[in-house]
Amino acid sequence: MTSQLGQLKAQLEKLSQDCRTTAGNIQAFEKAFSQSSAQVQGLIGGTATKADQEIVAVLQQASKSVEEAVSSLARAAKAARDYASQA
Repeated sequence: MTSQLGQLKAQLEKLSQDCRTTAGNIQAFEKAFSQSSAQVQGLIGGTATKADQEIVAVLQQASKSVEEAVSSLARAAKAARDYASQA
């Protein structure tokens, strides 16, 4: 049983580290994505065509989803770390 507990803790620590690493990678992507998205929105300017509004909305939603992914990974990393410390 102790061996299984050790394996569980090790796997949870690895999972936690993987989540943190992936979150960091996604944050780097999010920064580049936000810059590119802002440039696209700046080039579109204040035009009000439906296609322009749609691409702006899609880019904004994508940015929000990326931010949510980072938050979810941070929560998962913390939960795994906390669980491993209790086991």
